[in-house]
Amino acid sequence: MRLNLIIPCAGSGKRFVNAGYNVYKPFIEINAKAMIDNVIGLFNRNVNVIIVASESHKEDFQVYAESDRINVLYIKDHKNGPAYSICKVRELLKPNEAYFVSYNDIFWAWNFSNFLAFTEQKCPDVAVLTHIGFHPHLFKNNFSAFCRLNGNIISAIKEKDSFTSDWMNEHLSVGGFYFRKGEDLARVVKKLVDDNKRTASEFYPSQSINYLIDEGKQVLPYNVTKFIHWGIPEHIEDFYRWKRVMSDSASQKIDINVCMMLCGTGERMRSISEVNKAGLIVGEDIKMYEYVLSKLGAKNISLIVNDKVNEIVGEKNRKINVKYSTVSQTDSLLHAQEEIKHMKNTLFTSNDCFGKFDIERLKDFNNCDVVLFGFKPSLLQQKQENAHTYFNFDGESVTEILIKTKSDDAYALAGMFYVPDGSIFEYIKDIDVTVYTSFDHFVKYLIEIGKHIKFVKMEDYVHLGTVEEFNEFKYWQKFYNEN
Repeated sequence: MRLNLIIPCAGSGKRFVNAGYNVYKPFIEINAKAMIDNVIGLFNRNVNVIIVASESHKEDFQVYAESDRINVLYIKDHKNGPAYSICKVRELLKPNEAYFVSYNDIFWAWNFSNFLAFTEQKCPDVAVLTHIGFHPHLFKNNFSAFCRLNGNIISAIKEKDSFTSDWMNEHLSVGGFYFRKGEDLARVVKKLVDDNKRTASEFYPSQSINYLIDEGKQVLPYNVTKFIHWGIPEHIEDFYRWKRVMSDSASQKIDINVCMMLCGTGERMRSISEVNKAGLIVGEDIKMYEYVLSKLGAKNISLIVNDKVNEIVGEKNRKINVKYSTVSQTDSLLHAQEEIKHMKNTLFTSNDCFGKFDIERLKDFNNCDVVLFGFKPSLLQQKQENAHTYFNFDGESVTEILIKTKSDDAYALAGMFYVPDGSIFEYIKDIDVTVYTSFDHFVKYLIEIGKHIKFVKMEDYVHLGTVEEFNEFKYWQKFYNEN
């Protein structure tokens, strides 16, 4: 049976226009190709492509005028959603040909031949591309379509909402739908519009499938392990951010001393593994602390460890062993104080974070007491509660530390600190390390007693110290390493 790909493209792309994009959304370049061409490229060349576009964008779609496989159908501009666009061209659909409906702003990983084999073997009336499990853009966000299953059969689809509060373990509808017969697709999108069944003011193909479910048609999920939705500017920015992080260019070479703190308990990560956080595997047999050090590219490295972590890190680097698991970062610094107070021009860092910064800027601040690293939170980090400290500033001087408190106008504080002169750690004795637990608290105290704290900006900051951030990292690592 012949397969057709139909892509609704009649939206205005208003959010991208408002964000400053001067290219119509389907033609925004993603990986050196137009967004819509990334979708078309997921299918074999013998698949007939139908694009439903608005008349006001005829000029944009002239790029396909000479194509022998892409047919552009123009309809009047509207704001009624993708199913409405299909409804307007329904009479042109071939009753007994198969149609795959895809949004123009999604991408997924699959083997197209395997999908065709699935449709031939299972003969579903409808197949819905689904994803199960963690996805960073679903964190605290269930504004997507989800499927309810009865055994291996989809029994209902809900748009812009989930069936449960545990939506990452539901079957998410990615935005791709296979219809074995064009006559079914044409009929149900018309019924959806006739019944005026809108979701968030629009008509969606997912909701038309519920009619077929009610008729007893077989609707099956087809799971994909990776997908990305480029529906809003923030998703594209996040996509490219993680592409930079996963590239070799994310690593840098720094010619300053590095002291890594590794003797905490790692309680926040216990739901992932009983292995100490520093020993979590983040790549091909590479431990977290090793991965972070590789991103920094430092040569002169010291590790603050305890007896337990000492077994993990080996003998390659200099170690400062405080013997037991400390109750806090400041407790670690207190117990290592006799050694670290002699260190000069040293970057103190957690074992779970990295980012890029201009190392030359640090040389401008050798007359201050501590240099912080400020970053703008990622899409996921913006949704976290009490996960990061923020700071206010005046020029390059830090004026206030906001412990685990979000602030829209402030920078978030990275888990690393440049210390020109280790004698500043003499002041660690003046605080209660069971109350003032983090390096953040120590810096807050230093500001209160009049010490000079500066900051530099950090780009593409990655923090692996919470479960959701670690899962985010692993998702994008798999996404880019396997693509």
